[in-house]
Amino acid sequence: MSPKTVDEIIEALPRSEQVIVKRLRALVLECLPKAEEKSYYDMGVPFYRHHRLICFIWPPSIYWGPRRTAETQQKKGVALGFNQGNLMSNQDGILLAEGRKQVYCTYFHTLKGIDEAQVRALATTGQMRSTVLRDVPTVIEAGIAGYDATIWLGLMAPAGTPKPIIDKLNAAVNAAARRPDIAKLWTEQGAVPMSMSPEEFDKFLRGDIVKWAEVVKKFDKTQ
Repeated sequence: MSPKTVDEIIEALPRSEQVIVKRLRALVLECLPKAEEKSYYDMGVPFYRHHRLICFIWPPSIYWGPRRTAETQQKKGVALGFNQGNLMSNQDGILLAEGRKQVYCTYFHTLKGIDEAQVRALATTGQMRSTVLRDVPTVIEAGIAGYDATIWLGLMAPAGTPKPIIDKLNAAVNAAARRPDIAKLWTEQGAVPMSMSPEEFDKFLRGDIVKWAEVVKKFDKTQ
C-alpha cells in the first residue's frame, strides 16, 4: 500500500479537525510561499521546510507517539508546531515547549481560536474580506490599490467538446455550488463560490493569464 498523501489524510479527519487543519495549512502557505510541503513519513501530516524544517500541523486524531494518549491529544487540539520555536519571541506564552528543547507548539480547538491573534494575519489577498477572518483587512484596504491575488478552481473539458455537453456540465456544477451544504462547507474554509457561464469563465481565464504574464515579465530577473 502506498503512503497516504497530505490531502488524503486531511479529507479523512473528523470534520472539527479538518476545518482547522485546512485553515492553518492555508495560512502557512500564504505566509511561507517558498516553503515546501512534505508528508511526515507515511502519516500524511504536513511539514513545511525551506532549506530546513520550519513548522508542522498535527491533528489530534493522528498518532503522536507513546508519550501521548488519544485522550491527551484530543484535549490539546490541533497542533501548530515550530521546529525552531526556542528561537522565536514568545512574550504572550502561547508557544509550549512541553519538555522539548527546540520544538514549540500552540494548539487550536476552533477556527475562532486562529482568529484571536494567536496566529496574526496582516491582510488577505482577495478583493473581499475572508469569511473566516472578517476582522483582517484586504491588501487593498491596507493601502495597495488594485491588489488581487487569489487561487481558484475551475472545470475544463477537452477542446472540441460539443457545446450541449459543456452547457450541461456547467449547469450541474453551478447547481452544486449553490447547494446550502456546499456553500456552508466553502464558507467555513474562507472560500467563495464563483458561478459562471462557459463564456464568462473563458473571459475570466484569459484575463488571469494576461494579468500574471505581465507580472512575470515585470519581475523576471533572467532576461
